Amino acid sequence: MGALASGLRDLWLEYIEAVPAEFASRQAEALQDYLSACLWEQNSRKTGKEITIPDYITLRRSTGCVLPFLVCTDLIIEHRRQKSPISHLPDSLFYGEDMQNLLVASVDCIVWHNDALSFHKEILRDGDVHNLVLIVSQQYNCHSYTQAGELVLELLHDRIAEMELAYGELKSVASPEFHPAIDRYMKTCRDWIPGTHEWHMTTLRYNFSKTST
Repeated sequence: MGALASGLRDLWLEYIEAVPAEFASRQAEALQDYLSACLWEQNSRKTGKEITIPDYITLRRSTGCVLPFLVCTDLIIEHRRQKSPISHLPDSLFYGEDMQNLLVASVDCIVWHNDALSFHKEILRDGDVHNLVLIVSQQYNCHSYTQAGELVLELLHDRIAEMELAYGELKSVASPEFHPAIDRYMKTCRDWIPGTHEWHMTTLRYNFSKTST
């Protein structure tokens, strides 16, 4: 068993012990989707086939491995249930249109942010073609990567607004019993966006602190 599989196995065993089975299945789906996307990405790199913007956006939601972390909110909710009354989101709400729109929008914000901030390293230095800035630049015939990056940032700002809209619509249709869980999920999504930016600014992986001095 490889290091990744072994690590995922250990995390999974801890997760299913802490979260009721009906909610653990959400995490299993998210992880399976991520691993399948990794295989697609590997094959795409080998074939070198051009990727359309809609196809890339859809697949990037999975390759970013963000959803499994957002779904870990169920673990936070379960821990809070030990101290105060709070209900998990039932499947009817979790898999409903508004909640899925909220999750997908937040994932897009996080992975597009990563693409914009990692562009210099992944494209200009490492030659990776799986980046939204590069694909937008190619398919919109941008005159520079800067213009493509600005377009991606515009899309990102629109996506944040759509995430907030989905949150409001979700609360408007959900029973007040589930509002604390919805708020907890939204806090997770909101925290991840500035958290992603902060990580890119401080991690040695991208060396922003070194290049900015």
